[in-house]
Amino acid sequence: MSKKLLCLLLTLVTLLAASPVRARAAEELTDEDRREAGALAVTFMRRLREKDDFAPLVSEFFPEDFERRIKQFLRDNPPKEGEEAHDFPCDRALLLRAESGGLRRAYVALMNFWNQQELLHNAARDYVKVEYAAAGRDASEEYREAWTRRQELAEKAVPEEAFRIAEGDPLIEALFLLLVRAGGGDEDVSEEKAEEDKAEEETAKLRAGYIRDAERLHSFLDNLERCVALLREGVKRLRADAKDFAASHGITEVVAAADADGDEFNVYHLSYETVEAPAFGLPAGALVICANIFGYDISMTRAEGKLQILGVHPAFD
Repeated sequence: MSKKLLCLLLTLVTLLAASPVRARAAEELTDEDRREAGALAVTFMRRLREKDDFAPLVSEFFPEDFERRIKQFLRDNPPKEGEEAHDFPCDRALLLRAESGGLRRAYVALMNFWNQQELLHNAARDYVKVEYAAAGRDASEEYREAWTRRQELAEKAVPEEAFRIAEGDPLIEALFLLLVRAGGGDEDVSEEKAEEDKAEEETAKLRAGYIRDAERLHSFLDNLERCVALLREGVKRLRADAKDFAASHGITEVVAAADADGDEFNVYHLSYETVEAPAFGLPAGALVICANIFGYDISMTRAEGKLQILGVHPAFD
């Protein structure tokens, strides 16, 4: 349920996040397609780590008419009966009327939030590795306890101001509940019941934070962008603390090993489809390749003799 809600939220501005382009399976990819798709995905990921911001990457990698394609995508995928009130957290007509740059701003803010929470949990994971190494223990052998500690560190690293902002905006609070809060709870409550309760709380907050007008949309984005800046501060502080802790225990090699891990630059899976009908500015018969790389699905197609990125959205297991 949580993943579905987040997908629906990100459908505000991202290709294929909720409703895939109608397509059929394509023929086998050529070796050239595979190499080029993998190289483009890695290039994008390296630039993301370098810039730590989706804004310049949208300008660098995405089609110039990205916003126009988003609006057409929304027109081609109207809501099902009752969906607006229950799932999709923003009035679609409002998005279609958005001024130039509005949808791009929303996409960047949402993806930057996703990126920072990923970095936050990765920084907490690395800190746990240092803590365990200092105690002569192996975090991978004590998975449950290490995971709990990782969650605690991630939440603790978030500046209190970010939580205060979230508490004043139900939609952002739903995002924090999904991605940042450590959770926990009564051990007597079953895991299934806890998940049901959390899903109900997320749904209630999404409904309460429904975006109906331009003023509310601007307010949401202002708050979300401020939270992103605060999360960046938390990530930097947690990384610095891990390095200081490692240095004080003479185990700097643990941090160095984490930095050199390189998993985020591995393409885990390539999938591909042929578009059956014109969609997202693509003609019927266009090949769409999706590269899964460390938390993201990167959709691309061949244009002007080379692969070009169409859009990027969170990857879910």
